[in-house]
Amino acid sequence: MSHPSSRERQPVATACLVLAQYACFFAVYALASRGSGAAVRVVALGALSADSPAPHALVSYAFLHSDILHLSSNMLLVWLFGSAVEAALGPWRLLALFAASAAVAGAAEVAMVRLTQPGSGAMVIGASGAVAAMAGVFAVRYHRSRVRLGGTRLRIPAIALLAAAVVADAANLALRASHGDAASGSAVWAHLAGLVFGLAYAQATGLYRRGQIEYLTEYAGSEAEQNRPARAAELWEQVARLDPASADVRLRRCEALAAAGEGAAAHEGYLAELTGALASRDDAAAEAAFAGLAAHLPGREPPPAMLADLAGAMARLGRHAEAADLWLRSADARPGDAEGDACRVKAASALLRHVGDTARAEGALRHVVDKGVDAAAQAEARRLLASARPPDAGA
Repeated sequence: MSHPSSRERQPVATACLVLAQYACFFAVYALASRGSGAAVRVVALGALSADSPAPHALVSYAFLHSDILHLSSNMLLVWLFGSAVEAALGPWRLLALFAASAAVAGAAEVAMVRLTQPGSGAMVIGASGAVAAMAGVFAVRYHRSRVRLGGTRLRIPAIALLAAAVVADAANLALRASHGDAASGSAVWAHLAGLVFGLAYAQATGLYRRGQIEYLTEYAGSEAEQNRPARAAELWEQVARLDPASADVRLRRCEALAAAGEGAAAHEGYLAELTGALASRDDAAAEAAFAGLAAHLPGREPPPAMLADLAGAMARLGRHAEAADLWLRSADARPGDAEGDACRVKAASALLRHVGDTARAEGALRHVVDKGVDAAAQAEARRLLASARPPDAGA
């Protein structure tokens, strides 16, 4: 089975389910081989009776199977679908899904048997209803996956196989109904109820959206690697609509736009990211957005005021040399401006206190003292100049 997965996780819960199923089967088989009635009593207690279903049997029936072929065919599907679903849900939610879907499927089968053949005394066993729910969750979460048939190169969409199984169950149900035997044979109503439950659960918990994000992310990366940045940008835009909280996705879109020659759109996107990050004081996000802008659009500077705000973010991150450089670039972009004077003073302070670049700091401060227009900035510049000089500097 082929599907993308952002996490490589061992299917521990799936393995435990399979082992527990085989353990139950061989335990019942061992009791039966002794010739006592214990095996019959265990099956009678655990199976789901259509006439008088016990509450615990809504789950226990899923751990009983008629023979080794019945068990092994179900466990093969548990392993195929369960391991993939566990990667999406986690082990505990997978176990909860198995129990809940078994109960829903069993209840549906009992209800239909009592409706179509009341008093038949039918007993329901097997995990196929829960397996169908796992298949439904898989079909939603990994809806673009393909299943390889044996060792061949033929890959069939997993959802097509699932649709074929539904059609087969529906045909089986119709055939049995036409012969007046709607309650015997495989538990088709349990299959259909389990499948519907799995589909509804996956849709309600946002698994389809997660799957779309994963597939589109993979395809966007592939398009970028194949030097098709315009298509990659379109795909990243789709991902951004599905995952609006992801700044990384938006930055990847900007990168693709820049690579596609859409400099104006990329610049606008980077500035929007910077604006949002600075407004929320998300300094790491602001740094990432500016790094992307500098790497992919080196000739396009943010506005001077944004450079100053970005310098403050870099200072809070402890990146004082970069902060000083940004303050100076902001000041150079607006000569003869009070805000520019303030930026030079902040840059000089960072250079003196954190970087140790006295010469550059003194140059910035003398510029404010000689050419500045803001009296407060000039006074602070003189104070910093005095503090930067050794005690005998005036001798």
